[in-house]
Amino acid sequence: MVLAEQLRKRDAEITFISHHFPGNLNHLIIENDFTLLVLPYLVTTADQHVAFIENNWELDAHHTKNLIRQYPNIDYLVVDHYALEERWEKVVNGNVQHVIVIDDLANRKHYCDTLVDQNLLQNIEKRYVNLVPAKAKLLLGPKYLLLREEFRQTALMKTPHPFIKNIFISFGGTDPTNETCKTLEAITDFSDYDLEINTIISTKHPEIKRIQAYANHNPAISIHTDTKQMAALMATADLAIGAGGTTTWERCYLQVPTFTIETALNQHEILNYLDSIGFLCHLGKSKDVSTGKIQKILSSHLNDTTEWRAMRIRLKAFAASVEDEAIARYMVEGN
Repeated sequence: MVLAEQLRKRDAEITFISHHFPGNLNHLIIENDFTLLVLPYLVTTADQHVAFIENNWELDAHHTKNLIRQYPNIDYLVVDHYALEERWEKVVNGNVQHVIVIDDLANRKHYCDTLVDQNLLQNIEKRYVNLVPAKAKLLLGPKYLLLREEFRQTALMKTPHPFIKNIFISFGGTDPTNETCKTLEAITDFSDYDLEINTIISTKHPEIKRIQAYANHNPAISIHTDTKQMAALMATADLAIGAGGTTTWERCYLQVPTFTIETALNQHEILNYLDSIGFLCHLGKSKDVSTGKIQKILSSHLNDTTEWRAMRIRLKAFAASVEDEAIARYMVEGN
């Protein structure tokens, strides 16, 4: 959606192709006034979606190809799905001018003209050796970070505090390992520090009543459900506690030092690397992070802000490396 908005500003015509599986976000595409083409509804649960495409990639590719044929002059097909790989891409390739793949796993081959991986990783240029055609253009690293406009605008207005006052807690929409409660439990011991704690959750969080109870007993805690003010709330933070994923880069861009807890396997490499270069403090996998561990690291940073300040300096350099709408500019202008 971010890339689509950036391309629309450059007068591009955008069409999305998506399945209508349970829990999809197709309504957001329509609400943002983009054209949506829906593939045949062939799965009954969201959990089956990836498995279906992996096991029926050829059928899915031909359905997609038939939809693409409605548009005879497609400049770019942007492929952004972990279940799609070179066999699928070869089927649809002949009906478009260029195929761009967005990936960050580097665990399968692609048949594309351009590949985008916006992550910051050691030796990232070697990740896709033998995974893409030799002539494919690689757009790698945070220079190509896809950021919603509100994060860019908020970054311009951010005024850092000289000490840790505001803490931002967010572990994604449903927080499957319930890190939110673990973190709130840890923070209850810091009432003497006059903290302000903004906690972001979805109304679908299975422990929403328990989370609200923490706020009821601690006036420092504010709960924000399904907020549309994510960028503004994040920008006010002096410290964040959260998981990996897209939010990692949003926090880095807004220069918010973070304690991270790994809640999915695909977060492991990135979070450990960012910890090694001092961009965040990674506490480890969910099962290995206790309330006591969170309390210990938080106490350390509240009582000695040396590393916290150093982290902010490093993140300032990271934010400066991000180029404004670089992928959209590459697609429209060719550079």
